Amino acid sequence: MNEKITIQVDRDSVSMGDDMRTHNRKLEVEHGTTLDALIVLTAPDIHVPGWAWVALVEGRPRAVWSFDHGVMLLGEDSEIVSNGDAMQVHFRYVPGTDPHWLRERLPDGAVVDWEALEAEYRPLRRAAWEQEQRRLEAEDPRRLLTPECVAAIHSLGGQGDLHNARMYRFTLFGTTWSIQFSNTMFLVYRGGGGRGPIASLRPAPLAESWLVAAVAAESRGQHGLPPIPVVPAHPGPALTVETDPSGTPLRWTTPQGAVHATFEDAMSAACYPLAVGRSVPEVLAAMDPGPQASGKSDAHGGDNPGIIERSDSAGVCLVTPSDSNDHHRKRRRLRARATGGGLIASVLVVFGCVLLFTLVRTAPGLAPLGITDLALGLCALLISALAFSAGRRKPVTPQSTGALNLIRVVTYAVAVGGMIATIAGGLAIVPAIGMALLGLLTAFVVDLLAVGILRDIRQQGA
Repeated sequence: MNEKITIQVDRDSVSMGDDMRTHNRKLEVEHGTTLDALIVLTAPDIHVPGWAWVALVEGRPRAVWSFDHGVMLLGEDSEIVSNGDAMQVHFRYVPGTDPHWLRERLPDGAVVDWEALEAEYRPLRRAAWEQEQRRLEAEDPRRLLTPECVAAIHSLGGQGDLHNARMYRFTLFGTTWSIQFSNTMFLVYRGGGGRGPIASLRPAPLAESWLVAAVAAESRGQHGLPPIPVVPAHPGPALTVETDPSGTPLRWTTPQGAVHATFEDAMSAACYPLAVGRSVPEVLAAMDPGPQASGKSDAHGGDNPGIIERSDSAGVCLVTPSDSNDHHRKRRRLRARATGGGLIASVLVVFGCVLLFTLVRTAPGLAPLGITDLALGLCALLISALAFSAGRRKPVTPQSTGALNLIRVVTYAVAVGGMIATIAGGLAIVPAIGMALLGLLTAFVVDLLAVGILRDIRQQGA
């Protein structure tokens, strides 16, 4: 008689990555090996506490195994018996199920209705999961979302229910939303019934901005407004649409990278351009309905024609034509100011260069006047360059508007400094005052240009 019994061992996969290698293996054990010893020898090589596995020997459940609880036989231990063929041992993965509950519910060696078993445990699993989330919320001070994001959701009508280091859950107009962190991605769920996530995003700032945009879109829709307003798009990874053979969209996704997003419906995808490159406060400002978003008559007495659909890389975006026309008018005005500023700057720079060259050669005491005029021209050039950047749909950041204000201050400082330096250079008081006033007037013109550009930028919501 053969002194060895051949055992063919296999197990379920627990993830897509786990499918990359086979779990099927073969080994030999001595006659007289007990069932308990066999389960120990063949147990899965996944050492995660709490994960439950059912050991099926020749297709029948004989034990429950988990890394932290070990082997729990369903019946009495006994020596295994071979019928001459390789004995089949398969470990079935039962996710999210208490190993002790499984041991109590599974009959030794009987046929199992796995669907009925899952349905029976589902409410218990949900209660255990809820208890664990509440424990984390009470014991761990860390939170998944920033206070700024939570406050934004609350301002849009969301009512928070649970917030810990792993998830945030809230109710919005009777529908439950939750955002959870899993393996570098933020997964967003809407509604119950075991539905999958409507969005998965990274990193955290993009996830928070998108969540606020999606909640704001829902809130706008509830108040009879177009869900998605027209705002300038910021640079970011582009969305592509995956379709089935009939051309029906399945999902919207960006290329894999440090910044990545996947959406399961067109409205979720349409919120993505609003979130890219914007902070939570900027998203809130962009989603502000404004005077023309109510769908009522505008200031010219005409009716808002409503919303139209426009195909783009994000699937379907919702566009209000009246808002779009107003947006383009603001862009044209900003470009016009930049062009005018460029002309002013060019004249001042050329004049400053000629004046500086002449004064240095003929009247060194007046050289500060030429330097002042040249500096004022450079200030105007910087202002017009920033405005032209905004006019060409490039993002205008708080740093850019801060630079405009800084240039305004520098302009007056240069003008006053040039006046003092010219007087100190020995010029007679009357000509010095006249030239000082001319410098201040030039600074005032440059400042008016900056103020007008700042006003246009703020009106855009940039």
